[in-house]
Amino acid sequence: MLVRCLASATGVRGLAVGFALLAAWPAAGQETRDSDFTELERQPGLLEHVRMRGTAYNRFVGPADFGAFEASSNQPEARVRIDVPVAENAGFRLQGTGRMILYDFTGTSSLAGAPPGEAPFRDLYSWDTRIQGVYLLDEEFTLISEDERWALLAQAGAGADWEESSNMAEALRPNGGVAIGYRWSNRLELAVGLTLGQDLLDGGLNVGPLIEFDWRITNHWTVRSYGLGLQVERRINEAWTLFAQGRLEGRSFRLADRGAGIGKGALHLDQLPVGIGAQWKTGHLRVRALIGGMFLQKIELEDDNGDRVDRERAPPSPYVTLRFDLRN
Repeated sequence: MLVRCLASATGVRGLAVGFALLAAWPAAGQETRDSDFTELERQPGLLEHVRMRGTAYNRFVGPADFGAFEASSNQPEARVRIDVPVAENAGFRLQGTGRMILYDFTGTSSLAGAPPGEAPFRDLYSWDTRIQGVYLLDEEFTLISEDERWALLAQAGAGADWEESSNMAEALRPNGGVAIGYRWSNRLELAVGLTLGQDLLDGGLNVGPLIEFDWRITNHWTVRSYGLGLQVERRINEAWTLFAQGRLEGRSFRLADRGAGIGKGALHLDQLPVGIGAQWKTGHLRVRALIGGMFLQKIELEDDNGDRVDRERAPPSPYVTLRFDLRN
């Protein structure tokens, strides 16, 4: 998501904003995947040196009734990110992320291709790596206001989403994108561009729009895009922030061979978490907890020709999350 920069020097401040714009990018061509599920706050002089950050995250989703079966899940995630300045107006970021969705099923499966008495599908895994670059245009270049800064952004990477026992190599896909970044005063950051990626089954090119923003309305209230969703924050003091958020998350996973009529198809998982929570920070540590919300899910199954063979939905179920960020 787009993040307010707190650095004092103009060049350093603008470069930090550029990195923050990059952090919001969906992994292109991989449905509605977003990059970071987080906001960053830049400190004065931050980009005068290499910056590292580690994130550990877990989401527990309570039992969801899909009709013929119920499913609860544990969804851990880990991420490492390194920001490297190369000039006052340019830098790059390296990032690696790994995720799992570990299911606990009850009931008899009715999902197409699942053997009688067995789980409708197995656990799901994801990873992605990327390199992102930012270049700030000269601060004399203005179009709307004298208190603005423009940037050019680009990213390239690769990732995979697959079901347990399937071939991870068959799920590997490249992604990339370009965007123009805009910053006005200390109140608004905006990025507009295109994401590029590869379809999981037919290998075709996917092109999608990118619009990300971060609007600091007052010193206490902020509204920011959050993947395909929104997050509203209320800053209480230096340590505590309350937030409400909702976003659509979509992924396509390569399946293991499900036999005649389906083969090695794809499972499309759409998740819509909506909730409220709080963040506490001290020193280099930030802790975020989502303490109340509802979770909607939809599963679609496609055969190896890309034709839909099954779809299941579940009504809202409860969920909680806990996240730890450690940065230098």
